[in-house]
Amino acid sequence: MPDKTRHESRQVNGNLSHTKHSRWLATRLSGGLLPYVIVGCVAFGVYCNTLSAGFVYDDSRAIVKNRDLLPTSPLSNLLYNDFWGTPLQHSGSHRSYRPLCVWSFRLNYAVSQVSSGFSYHLVNVLLHSAVCMLYLYVCRLLLPGTVEGDWTSLLATLLFTVHPIHTEAVAGLVGRADVGSALFFLLAFVCYYKFSWSMTARSRGECMLWYCAVVFSTTAAMLMKEIGITVLGVCLLYDVLAHERIPLASILKVFTKVHLVIRCSALCAVGVFLLLWRMAVMGGSPPSFSSSDNPAANDNSTLTRFLTFTHLPSLNLYLLLCPRALSFDWSMGAVPLLGTVSDVRNIMTLLFYVLLAILSAKSLSRRGYSSSPGILWSLLVLTIPFLPASNLFFYVGFVLAERVLYIPSMGYCILVAVGMQRLYSRVNTSRTRQLLAAGSILILVTLSARTWQRNKDWYDAESLYRSGIPYNPAKAWSNLANSLKDKGDALGAEEAYRNALSHRGNMADAHYNLGVSLQDRKELTGAAASYKNAIQFRPTLAVAHLNLGIVYRGLKNDAEAEKVLRHCVTIPDTGLKDPASHAQAVTSCWFTLGQILRDHKRHKEALEVFQRALGHAPPGYALQGVHNLLGGTYEALGDIIQAEQHFKKSLSLKSDHVPALVAYAKFLAAQKRLADAEKVYQSAPRGMAAVQAYHGNHTCLILQSSQHESSSDWMCDCDVLEFQLYAHAVH
Repeated sequence: MPDKTRHESRQVNGNLSHTKHSRWLATRLSGGLLPYVIVGCVAFGVYCNTLSAGFVYDDSRAIVKNRDLLPTSPLSNLLYNDFWGTPLQHSGSHRSYRPLCVWSFRLNYAVSQVSSGFSYHLVNVLLHSAVCMLYLYVCRLLLPGTVEGDWTSLLATLLFTVHPIHTEAVAGLVGRADVGSALFFLLAFVCYYKFSWSMTARSRGECMLWYCAVVFSTTAAMLMKEIGITVLGVCLLYDVLAHERIPLASILKVFTKVHLVIRCSALCAVGVFLLLWRMAVMGGSPPSFSSSDNPAANDNSTLTRFLTFTHLPSLNLYLLLCPRALSFDWSMGAVPLLGTVSDVRNIMTLLFYVLLAILSAKSLSRRGYSSSPGILWSLLVLTIPFLPASNLFFYVGFVLAERVLYIPSMGYCILVAVGMQRLYSRVNTSRTRQLLAAGSILILVTLSARTWQRNKDWYDAESLYRSGIPYNPAKAWSNLANSLKDKGDALGAEEAYRNALSHRGNMADAHYNLGVSLQDRKELTGAAASYKNAIQFRPTLAVAHLNLGIVYRGLKNDAEAEKVLRHCVTIPDTGLKDPASHAQAVTSCWFTLGQILRDHKRHKEALEVFQRALGHAPPGYALQGVHNLLGGTYEALGDIIQAEQHFKKSLSLKSDHVPALVAYAKFLAAQKRLADAEKVYQSAPRGMAAVQAYHGNHTCLILQSSQHESSSDWMCDCDVLEFQLYAHAVH
């Protein structure tokens, strides 16, 4: 008996010790700065393997090729161009107005240009860490101020911090728009929360200060990404339903509360101003998207559009619940359309809306206002910021995009954490509670491991595109081919292009890029066929016309080349997503057309064409070759003064431009200015010897020959060789 009593006493003392230890740990983790330090470290740690990653997918166009990042580009361009550097007023603009995000890229460019992605990725990871810490603060504002409430807030925040759905937004550099917008979104809500309470406390000075902070934060959120403006809707509904606790059935009571009317009016004023600003910069017309970006939007069946678009929210929720199947792109039919009521996926749609209705009913009940303002906020954040991307009210340029779930997932994480906490509080046995706690930790560890692994997919282009083959084979194979070609694996790239076309035969870019690959291997007939297919599926693809003309020249069919190029220069840029690249291609068409005319001694026509090339050249176009050929054309026409001016202009644009150096030296020799010609030759780079050997001429022999060939007769060949490097893959 004494032994039994001693054993029971030891067990009781052990339980008391364990309870005291648990309470101490709970108190330490629920208060002070320690939870924020934990969250910040976890956020940085789970994404630290992205710091050495490069530029992939949309990063190329938004950063690497975006001229708005260049120091020479006026800073004011950020206010008039879209996210991709296209003027907002242009018909082909994406209408994505995110000047604050582009400005942050510009700061990164000033630090490291595009030689390394480290500074860009570091900013993304730090922004995510800041969002996570601010999210913890918001959770602790909304959830009960108890130890249990603080633990629930920490669990929700850790779920958000490590969730794999965020890899596209954090590991992909263009996702900075979503992460930055989320930071100001949360900041705007916190400021409005303080604003509403300061008005209740009748503190005018503090009230105005918080209102100005709301305006600033909301504006910044919208300038990072358009979705940021939805914070106004979240604030307004939270104020009415949670802060003032006005039931929906008595919504007209809003007008009986003076302070609430003032706050709502202030929010509406901000919203109207920002929307008018947004509409003004858009030019009043919505963007246009291709059918491959959003197939359902272009489907003729109303039933198909309805079933598909109502199903997409449930599919987004599935990705949050089970982030196993993640893809860099969900276009081109990656999500099959729902065309019939009998499609089994409609059951998933129905269950989603039933669950949403139940949660909404519970949170909007009178009891829900007082007991679960956090649940109400989570539902508002889960739905309102998602609505612009849902295709339910207007069409957008994608079917599914993981990055747009960055803000809505905040609501999802609170719902999951609150559910876990309530389940924990309802079980009575310590063993069951330990299992629940262990299960929560296991979920966090599993999600962290998945995020770490998914980050590796975003490390470089090849790994990213290979990861997308199971979900979007056409797009993944096509982009993978571009990546392999950039690495010098021409045969692997060609095979990948053919794989892409086997899944989707109307991909103009894949046909074009296959043509480039064949052209590089001197298979000109096959290249011409690929370019023709590209033009068939996208008649406005100017670069395909350009390269087809170059191929026809290689096939000694100048008549057909001239026909193709003359058509190319008439293609307008209306509705094109990248008018700058189109302008480059059209200018090059003028250039190549002028070469053909010169070859056939049609010098006056060539002169007019070269001048058109100068007139159509976009900023950044290398014009030294055009001026060089203009110099040769003027020489052939006997206008010596104009010829020399253009030779000099060519060399002023690029002092080591070999064709211009040779042509100008021979021009001077033809004018008996041998000393000047000798100086030009002496200023030539080492590569000059190769050009001279190619033409079978030694410098001294050329200078001393009285029967030299005209520089205009052969110098075109050098510029053709240099110019044909333009034939590159379209990414």
